[in-house]
Amino acid sequence: MKEKRTILFAGDTITIVVHEALALMEVIYYGFTTMEEFKKAWEIILDSDLNQIKVEKMLLDQNFMHVKHEAFSWWMDNWYPRASKKFNFFGNKNIAIVAAVNFVADFQTKEDVMKIRSKCPKLKVEIFGNYDSAVRWLKK
Repeated sequence: MKEKRTILFAGDTITIVVHEALALMEVIYYGFTTMEEFKKAWEIILDSDLNQIKVEKMLLDQNFMHVKHEAFSWWMDNWYPRASKKFNFFGNKNIAIVAAVNFVADFQTKEDVMKIRSKCPKLKVEIFGNYDSAVRWLKK
């Protein structure tokens, strides 16, 4: 992706980039992420003005992600309710997830997606085996 982009967060193991022309937010994980960094990154998203920058799609590149289950629980129980009240991002939106190569993380991601689909039925969430497939789906 070579269009204009803005880096919202650059941590030790998470980078968040907004690709403005595509109305896409990309969250990239690079290894074992602490709960502290995970929360900080997602709080930055919550503090940003996604309505202003018109983010409509999200790409979660979890290929090399390692995060504790408690992080996802915090996301569903704490972050998501606050985010859905703050801005309209979580309506009929697409979220593409590049699956982790780590078996445990991949299994956890599949379980988490089932929970997201049941709790957030308007979200269109798909898991892909590689980055390019995820991007193609989001560009449709």
